[in-house]
Amino acid sequence: LPLAAFIPEEYVPSLGTRLGLYHRLARIECVEEIEEIARELKDRFGKLPEPLRNLLYIVEIKILATAKGIQSIYFHGQEVILDLAPGRSTPTLISRPSPDKGGSGEGHPYKIGTKQIRLDTSRLRAKWQEELRRLLACHCDEPKP
Repeated sequence: LPLAAFIPEEYVPSLGTRLGLYHRLARIECVEEIEEIARELKDRFGKLPEPLRNLLYIVEIKILATAKGIQSIYFHGQEVILDLAPGRSTPTLISRPSPDKGGSGEGHPYKIGTKQIRLDTSRLRAKWQEELRRLLACHCDEPKP
C-alpha cells in the first residue's frame, strides 16, 4: 500500500526499543492488540506520528485480510487489489456495499469478481483507507476454510 509506514527515530530514539516494537507488531494476531500498543505508545512517547499510525493501519489490514482468507493486497495504478486465497470466493467474504455507500450502479468504487476485489481509490480519494478497513471488517468473524 502506498503509505509511509515506520517508527520514526525522532519518536522512539532507541534502536533497540524500535526493533522490539517492530517484533511485537509482527506477532500481533488481533485488532485489540493494535489498540493496546497504540495506547501504550501514546502514554510512553506522546502523540503517534503519521508514519506510525500508517504502520498500525497496515498491521490491522493484514489481520483483517488474513481472517477473510485474502492471499494478497497490493496497489496497482489507482486500485487496491485484493486477491483471494484458493477456495475462497467473494460472496462468502464480502457483502456488497449498499447503493448509498457507492457500491452498486454505474461508477461505484468496487469491481467484485470471483477471485479478486478491486477498490478504485480515485473515486474514494482520501477515504480509501477507511473503506478498505470497512470492507475487510464486515463479517470478519467467519471461520477460514
